[in-house]
Amino acid sequence: MRTVLAIGAHYDDVELGVGCILQKHVEAEDNIYIVITSSDEQLSGSKHIREAEQYSAMKILGISQDNLILFNEDDALSRVIGELDRLNPDLVYGHYGKDTHQAHRRAHNIANAISRKPGIELLYYNSGSAYDFLPTVFSEVGEVFKLELLTKFDTQIKKRNINIEAVEKREGAWGLNLKQGGRAEALLPQKLEYKL
Repeated sequence: MRTVLAIGAHYDDVELGVGCILQKHVEAEDNIYIVITSSDEQLSGSKHIREAEQYSAMKILGISQDNLILFNEDDALSRVIGELDRLNPDLVYGHYGKDTHQAHRRAHNIANAISRKPGIELLYYNSGSAYDFLPTVFSEVGEVFKLELLTKFDTQIKKRNINIEAVEKREGAWGLNLKQGGRAEALLPQKLEYKL
């Protein structure tokens, strides 16, 4: 059993990038934490409604609500990193650094800092606003599951912050890298232990 941190800037980032991958960690009985680094961001809607949507998504994933960790945009990086260090993760998923959204770039830096210790694996994902993202690891998407997961973020679909058609096209393109075809979530490893 491994301890996994999935770090996103906003509610829904993690599910957009690695929602189905997290489902596989649940099946493996890993201990999964979802970390939101800009939970107080108000441009996308009410924090309380968005937090409730996050809990609904976690219920589908089978991740305990106790494993949601929230930080605000102006929390000191030293505090955020110190609290997450105490979880002693084995694996971290974080935003890819080349991203048009400043909050995603901040979350990327947090993921890098948490992964600085030897033995912690770090893989980057794209929640939709990264550029020059050239992934090399692909994981099959359960299409019905992914749609059910994303529709829990109803406020973001209505605001067009989540574009289901764009997600399906992106994951369809990545799915061309799978032997069996289909759709895929994609990752770019930064630190990945490989054993012969």
